[in-house]
Amino acid sequence: MNRKQMIVKKNNAIIKLMIIAILLILIIVIIFRVMARYQSEGRTIGEIEVAIYILDVDYQAMQLRLDTEEPLIPREEPYVHTFSISNNDGTRRTDIPLEYDLIIRTTTNLPLRYELRLVKQIAGSVTSTAGATQNILEGGTPVADSFGTYFRTFTAATREFGYEEDETNIYELLIEFPANLTSSYAYQDVIESIEIIVNSRQIIIEEP
Repeated sequence: MNRKQMIVKKNNAIIKLMIIAILLILIIVIIFRVMARYQSEGRTIGEIEVAIYILDVDYQAMQLRLDTEEPLIPREEPYVHTFSISNNDGTRRTDIPLEYDLIIRTTTNLPLRYELRLVKQIAGSVTSTAGATQNILEGGTPVADSFGTYFRTFTAATREFGYEEDETNIYELLIEFPANLTSSYAYQDVIESIEIIVNSRQIIIEEP
């Protein structure tokens, strides 16, 4: 084998190694993108703390406890509480079409900020997470009641349930206690009340 042939063979080997390296890099990039997409789409939802069942025309008010595991103190990450609203209780299901208003009512004892996200909608075998990062709360201006106690009332858009299949809406309530506030000792033993109110009513279908 002469020198020229050796150079050509060496160059061919280098080209093959470069092609293999490029292919490996592409494969690694694709794998990381797929994993990132899977993690994004497969986001976990916390344990449901409050499950509300609306089987008929009803008004329900449930208290959300904030002191279940740790004291509420200023920090970077929001506190996340998960609850669900369903047209069935696992045994029975509503036999009429319903719509419901969702209201979050809070006291104003602590300087908290609130966001509500509808993170999952389940209807039969179909699950949707569209808009799972959007804040759907409106309102929140403090208003005093007849006793002089101030409350903030937030509302979310009216939602509907059918009666032909089991349906569940899963919500996450994000509570932010800004970390830049003064020492958390100032807020020790201060109680904040958060109430979840669901007002359901029958959808009247007009005859054509």
